[in-house]
Amino acid sequence: MTCHRTLGSFEQFQNALFFRGMRSSYIFTPHDGQICSIPDHHAWDSNTASRYDAICRALGCRALDRIEIGFTTEEVIDAIDHQLAHLTLGVTQDCNFRCDYCIYSGEFSGLRSHSRTYMSEDTAIASADYLVAHCSQARKDLFCTFYGGEPFLNFPVIRSTVDHLSHVLKERIRFSVTTNGSLLDREVRRFLIDNRIFLSISIDGDRESHDRHRRFCDGRPTFDHVIACIDKLRHEDEAYFNLYVTFAVTLTGDTDYLVLDEFFSRYPNNVKVSGVMFYGSQTIRPVRGNSRNISLMIEKFLEGCRTRAFDNEESRQPYRFASSVISRGLRAIHNRRVAETVLFDGTYALTKHCIPGATKLFVAPDGVFYPCEKLDSHTHLAIGDFEHGVDKETVMRLLHEYLTLRDSHCRECYLIDICDYCFQSASDGHGWDEQKMELHCEYAREEYARAFSLYAQILEEDGSALDFLDNQPDRFNR
Repeated sequence: MTCHRTLGSFEQFQNALFFRGMRSSYIFTPHDGQICSIPDHHAWDSNTASRYDAICRALGCRALDRIEIGFTTEEVIDAIDHQLAHLTLGVTQDCNFRCDYCIYSGEFSGLRSHSRTYMSEDTAIASADYLVAHCSQARKDLFCTFYGGEPFLNFPVIRSTVDHLSHVLKERIRFSVTTNGSLLDREVRRFLIDNRIFLSISIDGDRESHDRHRRFCDGRPTFDHVIACIDKLRHEDEAYFNLYVTFAVTLTGDTDYLVLDEFFSRYPNNVKVSGVMFYGSQTIRPVRGNSRNISLMIEKFLEGCRTRAFDNEESRQPYRFASSVISRGLRAIHNRRVAETVLFDGTYALTKHCIPGATKLFVAPDGVFYPCEKLDSHTHLAIGDFEHGVDKETVMRLLHEYLTLRDSHCRECYLIDICDYCFQSASDGHGWDEQKMELHCEYAREEYARAFSLYAQILEEDGSALDFLDNQPDRFNR
């Protein structure tokens, strides 16, 4: 059966994407990663199928026969035993905020709620030693991240773990903390600065945007307090602040991109944006179709490309937020694999997702292991604990279960070699959820179709305008 999907003004046929730039029409074929110009295509009609089918046949593009795990059992075992590079410690499930969109708010069935649960120092040190024992062949810099709840509610455990790992691993280890920014007192600030710890501060923009969703437990607004803490940290060591601090923004159905762009232009820091989780909630609205002024961010990003503002740090600054909103899909497209012949034929080896317990490892306060912090309390995805290590049989079982989902949903998708969706997109906390997975897939197909069109528009004007994404030109074949 031939796969055809209409994605707004784009078309997916077989597993190829047909789309337009400003001047020409194009096809993206995932089996070789190529983007080729084609005769102009218009709205779907009775003749389109035969025309598209002829193009796909000529380019050798067809749906996959099957998808398989891209790692052997031996590779998985070796990675778990020797290649762990990123440990995340959930040092508490407690939080001094009650953000109404938080996945731990109790709004989402299947996920945990806030609790006064704290990781002990013994569990933290034992988990840190697990990293030390399993990182001998890690291919990346070693990282230990502290996560919550609000992790600075358990500051003593953070301090002792940093001291321990710094003593054992020396310069090999780096540290980061994800925080709401409300507990940055002088002692914490000095600790962060002295240890050069990367800090991700959750802030949703200006006072109105931020306080709309992010409140203290007693309902008081949090913006003024968080900004005061941020300003003190900036004043104490501006060089540290500029280099080590990132802002994390949760985009919601209320988001006004223009307001956020104006707010973050005051800071030189990178901004990481993510859409609010709404699947499973009765009250939270998705970003798509509800937020405002995204078109202005696209125009601003295009302006930055036209003026080559992204070529250096100083000229990039006014466009930083627009880039964080717009460039994720473009970066994935620009960094896609490209081959002169084929990347794969009838069988695709799936490797975009992580190897649980090897790529990253999340340790809950009680010492239970999960693949990453996004899967905290997803009980069916627990893969071990700090006393017994990673259960490799469980990891292989989960990989096969996930593969079964991908094999049934992804054979005819044009994003097969670009999509980086993982376990989180298909788990509801208690088990696998195909409805959730399909919703994520629908969003991804539509968002990437728009990104391909934007990618073409930019490179039609200037073939090297997106070199800043990875400094690899000649990714666009016209």
